[in-house]
Amino acid sequence: MSILDFIEKLQKKPESSREKILAMSVILIMFSIIAIWAQTVRRGFSDYQAPDNTANPAQALWSAAKDGFGSAMDQFRSFKNI
Repeated sequence: MSILDFIEKLQKKPESSREKILAMSVILIMFSIIAIWAQTVRRGFSDYQAPDNTANPAQALWSAAKDGFGSAMDQFRSFKNI
């Protein structure tokens, strides 16, 4: 059975059956993608070793926000000069 035969057979089924097949296909594909992603994340965390000199997360967040605000202000000033 080729893929085209399968599609033709699927097109001949009633709409309610096609919707059920679609829903099950979406759930199966979504579950597969989430399972692959979870395995990838788990491996990534097991391989990760934090450096000893890590900063406080609040300090890192504040620093990133400050840098982002500073660069946004620089861009705003450059638009003002145009």
